[in-house]
Amino acid sequence: MAHDAHDTEETSLLRHHHDEASSGVERTLRQRLMIAGRCTTVLLLVVLTMSISSTPMLEIMEGIICRSLHPDVDGTLNHPVCKGADVQSEFAQLQGWVTPFALVPGLVTAMPYGAMADKHGRRLVLCLAISGLVVAQILEIATCWFSDTIPIRLICLAGLATFVGGGPMVINAMIFTMVGDVFTADQRTTAFFYLGASMTVVELISGPLTYLLMKRGDWFCVFTGLAGLCLANILALLLPESRDANTLRKHKPTSRQPESHQQQTGSGFFDLLSKLPNATATCVMAATNFVSNNVHSTLLLVGVAFGTLGQDVIILLQQYMTKRFGLSWARASLLLSIKGVAALAVTTTILPLTSQLLLRKLSLSPVHKDVWMARASAMFLLLGAFCLGLAPTLETFLSSLVIFTVGIGYNLILRSLIASYAKDDKTGLMFTAISVSEGLGGLIAGPIMAMLFRYFHIDRFFGTRRVMRPIITKILNEIIVLLTLYAVNSIYNHLLNT
Repeated sequence: MAHDAHDTEETSLLRHHHDEASSGVERTLRQRLMIAGRCTTVLLLVVLTMSISSTPMLEIMEGIICRSLHPDVDGTLNHPVCKGADVQSEFAQLQGWVTPFALVPGLVTAMPYGAMADKHGRRLVLCLAISGLVVAQILEIATCWFSDTIPIRLICLAGLATFVGGGPMVINAMIFTMVGDVFTADQRTTAFFYLGASMTVVELISGPLTYLLMKRGDWFCVFTGLAGLCLANILALLLPESRDANTLRKHKPTSRQPESHQQQTGSGFFDLLSKLPNATATCVMAATNFVSNNVHSTLLLVGVAFGTLGQDVIILLQQYMTKRFGLSWARASLLLSIKGVAALAVTTTILPLTSQLLLRKLSLSPVHKDVWMARASAMFLLLGAFCLGLAPTLETFLSSLVIFTVGIGYNLILRSLIASYAKDDKTGLMFTAISVSEGLGGLIAGPIMAMLFRYFHIDRFFGTRRVMRPIITKILNEIIVLLTLYAVNSIYNHLLNT
C-alpha cells in the first residue's frame, strides 16, 4: 500500500517533467540556465529601473506641491518650507491615492492575464505588462513635466495604464512561470532561490545607484529609468517562449495548418486585440474555475497572503528601531542593511544546500521536501518575530532580525510547492494567482501595521512595551501560515491513501 502510494505520488509530482520529455522539448541543463538567465535579466532590469525612478519622482512631486502651496519658493530642492506640515500632509494624501490606483489594476487583471498566458504564451503577456508599465511611467512624467497646466493629483490616473498587461504583478508572475517551465520539479525550488537572491542583490545596489544618478539631477534619473524599462521590453520580445509549442497549438483552431512559433505568437497578439472583451470574459471564467477546483492551491494561496502580511511588518522596523532604541533614522537604515546581507546568504547558500540534502540524502519527493522547508521557514519567521518583540537591547534585536531573515525563502518555496499541484496548462494562471495573493497581503499590511503602531504608541497600559504589539500581530500571521501548511499536507496525504 505504501509502495503504491509512493508511486502515485511520484507520478503526480513528476508529471511536468514527463510531459516535457514526451513533447519533444527536453532541454539540457545549459539551455535551461541560459533561458532562466535571460528571464532573470528582464525581471531585474524592470525592478532596478522602477527603483531608481521612484525616489526622484517622489522628490519632484514634493517640489510641485510645495510650489503650488508656496509660490514664493524658488526651484531649490529640499527647501525648508517644503518640509512643513501643510506640504507633507498634502504629499501624504496624494501618495495615499497613488498606491491604490497602482495596485488595483494588477489585482483585478492578474489572473485573467495568467489564463491568457496559458493559452497564448508567456512572452506575449510579459511584453504587454512591460508596455503598460512604460505607458504608466510616461503619463507620470508628462503630469509632472506639465505641472503648470495639469493638476498634480491627476498623476493617480497614470496607474490605470497598467490595466494593459497587469503591471508589476504580472511581470513577476510571468518570469517565475517561465523559469518554472524550463526546470524540472526537483530543480525548480533551487532556481527560485537564486532568482530571489538576484532580486535581493538589486535591492542592495539600487539605493547607492539611485544616489549617484540623482547627483546629476532628478529628471536625469527618471529618464534613465524610463530608458531601462524600454530596454527591458525589447529584451522580453527576444525571449524564447517557454511553453511547449504543441501545448500552445491545442488552443488554436485545428483546421489551419501548423504555423511557426513566431507566427503563432504574432497572430495571437492581433487576434487578442480584436477580440479583447470575449478573451477577457473567458479568462475570468477560467480563473474562477481554477480557484474553486484546486483545494490545495487555494489553501496555499491563503498561506502566501498571510505570509506576505506578516513579512511586510518589516516596513515599520525602521520606525520601530528609532522609537524603541532611540536611534537616528540614518543609523536605523544602515543597521537594517543586515537583513539584505543575511537574505542573500540564505537564498544563495543555506536554502539551496538544504534542498539538495533533502532530495539526495533523505530521498524526499519534491513536494514533501518543499512542505518541510516551508514549515521550517515559517517557524523561523515565527521565532524571529517573537524575539524581535521581546528584544531588550539593540544587539539582541539585530540577532533576532537575522533569525527572522532565515525564513525569507518562505514565499519562494510556496511558489514551487503550488506549482507542483498545478496542471501544465494552468501554471501561468497559478503564478498570477500567487502574485494576487502577495498583492492583497501587501495592500492590507501597510494600513494594518501602521494603525497598530499608532494605536499602541498611545497605549499607556503597556508602557515601553507598547510598540511590540504590531510584532505580536505578525506572530499570529505566522501561526496561521503554519496551520495552513499542515492542513494542506494532511489533505494531500489523505488523497494519496484513498
